Amino acid sequence: MIRSSSLSILATCADTEWRALLPWSNDLIGSCLDLLRLESVSQTQTPLKHTKPHDEADDDDRDDEEENDNQRNNNEPTQTNDSKHPALRRAALVFLGLMFDSVAKAIAENTGQAPSQPEIRLDIKPSASSPPPAPVDANLIQSARTVLNYIKHTDIDTLASHQAGEVLQILRQIPMTA
Repeated sequence: MIRSSSLSILATCADTEWRALLPWSNDLIGSCLDLLRLESVSQTQTPLKHTKPHDEADDDDRDDEEENDNQRNNNEPTQTNDSKHPALRRAALVFLGLMFDSVAKAIAENTGQAPSQPEIRLDIKPSASSPPPAPVDANLIQSARTVLNYIKHTDIDTLASHQAGEVLQILRQIPMTA
């Protein structure tokens, strides 16, 4: 639970002032993507209780499995020692969504689509000829699209699956050259 709380705090930072996270943005985004790769639970990974010919008892077993999945999603992860609990994936997805949303808005402001605000420069002598560094590595954006698309289509947790789809919508606003 502490891990998901720390991701929630980082998400708040990304939403409030994403530039504060800029020196670590690629590491943070990469770590969240790694977390999603490792902690995802696809619908095909759920163990079946047992197999037998189809009859009315099968329908009861499926209902029991769905009930167990719902319990898994709602139980406290620290009490069940479940490392694959969806709370951590959900927190990572919220962070990615807010970070990518902030980056997309900043790119839109810099391209003249919205009024830009003055920003504080860390360089003593800024060079007008060199473009500002990209806030997120283009390879990470492509990797994020792949991972999020996988989570959207395969994750057993419907909320995490939906969140992944929402983050994919945000990523469409970020050009690949970002």
